[in-house]
Amino acid sequence: MKRLTTQQWETELGGYLRGLRLERNVSQKEFAARSGIGLSTLIKLEAGKGSTLKTFIRAMKALGQEMWFENLEPKGYITPEEYERRLKAEKPRERASKKIRKDDGDATQNAPRS
Repeated sequence: MKRLTTQQWETELGGYLRGLRLERNVSQKEFAARSGIGLSTLIKLEAGKGSTLKTFIRAMKALGQEMWFENLEPKGYITPEEYERRLKAEKPRERASKKIRKDDGDATQNAPRS
């Protein structure tokens, strides 16, 4: 996995988006209209100059890349209700018993060791 800065990720994702658009031989103007974003916004997005997640999602959907986001979906998600049910089903935790240590015939509880 690459260790990129936020700016580097924006550039990578913008370049990826641009590559997909060019593979389909679609102009920026046509693609901006198709995806419902402004032309200047698309230009900035493709250049990695900052954008919103909403804009990126719109662009990817216009390219038919919804499946790309499935990899971002959390795995193993449980509902709050399921979480509560699991908590109630667990055995309550018990306190640890105190250790009694005999030292020269004296019984002491949790005496510090020297």
